[in-house]
Amino acid sequence: MKKILTARLVHYRNEAHCEYMITFRSRVSADADILELLETELPPFDAKLAQEKALIDTMRKSDYTRLIATTDKLIDKTVVGMREIVNAQLRNPNAAIVEAAISLKNRFDAYGRIEKKPYEEEQLAVDLLIADLNGAYATKVTSTGLSGWVMELQLYKTRFESYFALRQAEISRRPEGKLSDVRKEIDPLYRQLVEKVDAASLIGTLNADAFITVLNTDITYFNEHTYRRAKKDLDEGDHTVIDAIDTQDYTGTPIIVIPKVFYREKEKPTKTLILGTDFDVTYKNNINVGTAELTIHGKGAYKGKKSVTFNIKRVC
Repeated sequence: MKKILTARLVHYRNEAHCEYMITFRSRVSADADILELLETELPPFDAKLAQEKALIDTMRKSDYTRLIATTDKLIDKTVVGMREIVNAQLRNPNAAIVEAAISLKNRFDAYGRIEKKPYEEEQLAVDLLIADLNGAYATKVTSTGLSGWVMELQLYKTRFESYFALRQAEISRRPEGKLSDVRKEIDPLYRQLVEKVDAASLIGTLNADAFITVLNTDITYFNEHTYRRAKKDLDEGDHTVIDAIDTQDYTGTPIIVIPKVFYREKEKPTKTLILGTDFDVTYKNNINVGTAELTIHGKGAYKGKKSVTFNIKRVC
């Protein structure tokens, strides 16, 4: 006798959770015997599923999504254009300009391909890049002819943030109810349906083998591909290693350093963590001469935080 596998619903991401529920409902509709068995229990489940779908659709179809995507492309083109100008200035006959271009190229390289990053990662990197270009690298920006480009990048970044805020406000006006609350309500209804099928199959009043076989294939897929793994704690043990940060020169503006961060686990290869994907950065006392503090904050697959210090010295 077959039994329905456990769907790890609590671990499914929002869209995956809704997709699984839709898949389950379609399997029920496709089997006349199962549909008849669950006839009285389906209406409340269907009502909650409709609510969940409406909330997901609202998240997907914001009026500002197109504007955000368009502005993001403008940011991408600007960053790419700035990088091309820096590369072109490497061939400038003026040695001072070449020196400035080399310094800027190293800074751009430190951020990687910003235009290839997802929204959240890209916006953080752009924020840090703008801070660099308006701060410690301001004279180099001027000498290489990037001043206008930096202003344009800042304009697009501000526009992006405005559209993003408007979209978030629009999402806040979504259909009544919170998605997390709807999930908590629909999951017990789903389990009630599954348990009734299993019980009918067990006592022999229903041959549900074909239905269970197909559904178990769906469950296996969702469990394997949409499972939320437990976050790794950056502050736990000695797994997280932040490379020592060189002494920085005082500039009168915030010193922004991109740390090199590694995560080490026993019998596993050391993983290089990525800014914006695996962690964000905050700073403390990073303007004046003295000791500054840098703190990484886990995100994505990581949680927790870890801090290191670095020195700022006055240039003689």
